Amino acid sequence: MFILSQSKVFVILYLICSLAVSIYCTNAYAEDSTETHLFDVVNAVITNNLDIQINARDVDSARGAWQSEVGAFDETVSSTFGYARTETPNTKYQASELQSPTTRENVAEYSMGVSKKFRSGISVSPTIELTKTNALSKAAYYSIGADTTNMASFSLNVTIPLLKGSGADVVAANEKAAKINYDASKLYQNNFVAQQVAQAVQYYWSLYKMFITLQIYKETEDRARQLLVNTQKLIEHGNLPAANIEQVKANLASKRASRISSEQNIVQAQADLGTMMGLKDNRIWRLTPASFTGVKYDNLTELQQSKDEQLIEIALQRRNDLGSLKMLAQAQVILMAAAKKNMLPQLDLTLSGGYNGLSERDSFSDYFTAYGKNVAGPNASAQISLNFPLRNNEATGAFIQQKAAYEKAMLNVDNTIITIRANVINALNLYRNSIRRYKEAHESVGYYKKAADNEHKKLSMGAATLNSTIDMENYLTNARLAELDAENALLNSIITVRYQTGTVFSKGEGKFMYNIGNLISLPNINVE
Repeated sequence: MFILSQSKVFVILYLICSLAVSIYCTNAYAEDSTETHLFDVVNAVITNNLDIQINARDVDSARGAWQSEVGAFDETVSSTFGYARTETPNTKYQASELQSPTTRENVAEYSMGVSKKFRSGISVSPTIELTKTNALSKAAYYSIGADTTNMASFSLNVTIPLLKGSGADVVAANEKAAKINYDASKLYQNNFVAQQVAQAVQYYWSLYKMFITLQIYKETEDRARQLLVNTQKLIEHGNLPAANIEQVKANLASKRASRISSEQNIVQAQADLGTMMGLKDNRIWRLTPASFTGVKYDNLTELQQSKDEQLIEIALQRRNDLGSLKMLAQAQVILMAAAKKNMLPQLDLTLSGGYNGLSERDSFSDYFTAYGKNVAGPNASAQISLNFPLRNNEATGAFIQQKAAYEKAMLNVDNTIITIRANVINALNLYRNSIRRYKEAHESVGYYKKAADNEHKKLSMGAATLNSTIDMENYLTNARLAELDAENALLNSIITVRYQTGTVFSKGEGKFMYNIGNLISLPNINVE
């Protein structure tokens, strides 16, 4: 039996995968597929990105928390209905006097109340109660004084907190803080969307870079193949030793390997961008960046450092993550003020009033009209209650916690401001250095292109060696790749500046408004 070693199996699998990728890429790129534009990418990210959708659930959760706090001031209706038949044995004396051994009666009870707590802390709860009693024995008759009684009562209770729990700044503090937290979560979500869009733009430039890299390696492979043809002719004419052909073949094989590797890099870049766009099907593998001609590199100028402070101010105004943290700190201020006031003793004044009605008829309508018959009242009462914790550890501890939460929130704000300032300066310096780097890399390609052409001419005349010619070709390839890296760094630096200054999206009524300028050019200080 023929058995392959593990290392040989890996080698064979690698060769098969490389061949498959090469065939796939060749066929896929040859298709007449629609180019993917930056607008397509950004729109897909905003609409389909799963991380954005997951993060949006936090916004929904914050909205639910706010609505829950609003519910503390909802009117609550409570209602009960009960029926009971009771029979109670009487004493010998009661049985003799009432001529009944037991007291039997039917009792039907109904009550309904409404409670409402106002944001001032005052609570109001009106209540109505109806009790119908039917005497089923003489003892019951003598007990209630009639065959049937319909007893109705109405009461209104008002509780007024005088110290702790008094005022909207305390009672409605959780509601106000929850509303602010909800608004803060929306700002944070907007910043997260901008962050995801900026990353998607960078993935787009990475895919663009991979396609150009493949093009460079294909052209390099073509030049290596042409060098092989030229070398064979020189050998045939006796101008070069036949042994030199192996070196040229090795050079061509190396260029093929680089081209195959770059094809795999395209697949990885497509996967990164497609995942960011929320694509779930084979459209990922058809992502092809549009030919990019938006930036005129020859006209790029370095932004004056005197403009840095203006861009920092724009960032401090526009960055939604900073705005979110400021709102969270504002919520902590409200909660801290409430916690401080809640350190007071609990002193409540409760006022009650009402009246009673009575009907002795056994009709159904009298059960509900007893409120207006034989009215007695009004009833009135007042009560003051005091709850004074001697050590007050619970309220004091709650205030200390809330004060710490406020201080932490303010430190987060200060730290974010410092971080934003540093990141804006860093992004601007990266942009300036990227311009210089690209210009130098661009010039380098021009020089190496001429040098490589000259080396080929000298080789044909016998004035250069194969080593020097191959080396110059490698120098040219490396220079072109370095130019592509510099271009990619420049494009990435632009979107980085946009994100760090909070200008990925434009101002306006729309939630996510943008144009191509938001993606490939620095923010306009006069407009932003």
